Amino acid sequence: SEGLGIGRTAVIVSSKSKLAAKAKHRQEEYTQNTQEETVGIGVHELDEDAEEEHSSLLTDGTLFFTELEVASQRNGSQVFRKLVRELRPLCKSLAELLHYSERIADTLYAYLLSP
Repeated sequence: SEGLGIGRTAVIVSSKSKLAAKAKHRQEEYTQNTQEETVGIGVHELDEDAEEEHSSLLTDGTLFFTELEVASQRNGSQVFRKLVRELRPLCKSLAELLHYSERIADTLYAYLLSP
């Protein structure tokens, strides 16, 4: 097998850019929504449920993390285990996933191109 070739590499690079752009858009959208919801509301006026909900969005596990764990149980190859070890600490919460989105995309990209 001779690798992916130029055309496929361009598609992967394009997909990587789109993933980073989507993650940035989602982060901006979340920030905008959060700001809109709290405009004109004093800090003490937020009810505990809303505060808890906002907190859980940033700290609860992500679907990406869950799927990574499921996939790691199904795929025991040495290369995949190494990939999981690199990605696991970067995607445990939404905040981490958004913060490290470019690094996650770079890591996935590198493993896709590895022989």
